[in-house]
Amino acid sequence: MTVKGRRAEYKELTRSAVLDAAAALFADQGFTATTIDDVAQAARVSKGTVYYHFTDKAHLFEAVFRDRQERLAEDVAAAAMRHDRPWPRLDAALDAYLEGTVTDAAHRSLLQQAPRRWAPSAAGNWTNRWGCPRCSRSLTA
Repeated sequence: MTVKGRRAEYKELTRSAVLDAAAALFADQGFTATTIDDVAQAARVSKGTVYYHFTDKAHLFEAVFRDRQERLAEDVAAAAMRHDRPWPRLDAALDAYLEGTVTDAAHRSLLQQAPRRWAPSAAGNWTNRWGCPRCSRSLTA
């Protein structure tokens, strides 16, 4: 077991605060209207701190999206693992997925914005890794 140093812990907490602030702003205002200054102010850090962790706004958006998708995947897996039998497991996983993507307006907004943020080749990689090809068509419509 390794013990994190205070600096590493602070760095992780700062990055997390920036991601959370950016997620809320991207969901509320959209990618185009959100500025790095907005994110820094909401996270209560300097603009330089945001740029220390993320090279630009597009990189920040991608990190927010990945973070939210990883959280969703963890929630879906946890819901499924609470059951022993396949059908209840599948039902719980689907409920958790729909809760995280349809019911959660902030996550839904990020899902709708994601394909428009990346070039077509990157969007294809996005659907294969984070979504499903059929779903991506309905999200970009």
